Parts: sequence; C-alpha cells; structure tokens
Amino acid sequence: MALLAASDRAVPPPDRHTLRRFRRIVSDLGADLYLGVEEEALAGLVHVTYSRRLAAGQRAQLDQLLVAPGCRRRGIGSALLSFARQRAAKRGCDELSCVLGSKDGEAAAFLQAVGFGAEKVQLSLGLPRAEESSKV
Repeated sequence: MALLAASDRAVPPPDRHTLRRFRRIVSDLGADLYLGVEEEALAGLVHVTYSRRLAAGQRAQLDQLLVAPGCRRRGIGSALLSFARQRAAKRGCDELSCVLGSKDGEAAAFLQAVGFGAEKVQLSLGLPRAEESSKV
C-alpha cells in the first residue's frame, strides 16, 4: 500500500474487500504480479493481465509498473518491464500495451524511451460495482 501511495496512486482501504481482491489478483492465471525487492524492501512491482482476442493473437496489458521513489533511476523499472515482456512473449502474446492517465507524463516518457508508441485511442465507460448494480 505504501508503494501505491508513494506513486500517487489511489490506495484502497485496508479491509477484507481489498484483501480478497489482492488474493484474486495473485491467484489469477490470466495475470502476472511480480515484485522487485532490494535489500529486503519492496522496490517496485509490475502487474500484467492477459486477454485472448478473436481476430488477433493474445494481448498483454501492463496494468501497473511502479517503482518506489527512493529506488528510481537505478534500473528497477527497466528490469521489471523486461521481465514482463519476456513473460508476455512466452505466453504467446503479440502485443504489450499500456493505458496511461493524463497525469502519467513521467511514465509516458519512460515507456516511449523503451519503445512503446502511441497507436490507438482508447475509450472507456465506467460500470457500477456489483453491489451497486444489484440495488437497481
């Protein structure tokens, strides 16, 4: 949680719902979550999800690539990304993509420096949570 907060990401509350969500992420065969550790401290993490597509090969989505502020510019992000790329290729993916928010300028610069390019426009639609939709 501290890594999320230090990276200006939304920090979920430390409750049972968050713990269940974390357990599901870790046990999900359609995703990878790897941690970068330096001197027994969490230095970074990478979370990649995978999807199969009807008319194209499998795609990997870089959902999170976070490096603790005190550990940046030491190759940790590059190493985590390299590992994620290798895993995606090993799983048969033909693409690794990442969707960035408008406030992710530093991440965009890093990803472009390692070969990512802007290709498509992604549109999204927020959906009600399962608990909210059952009330309707």
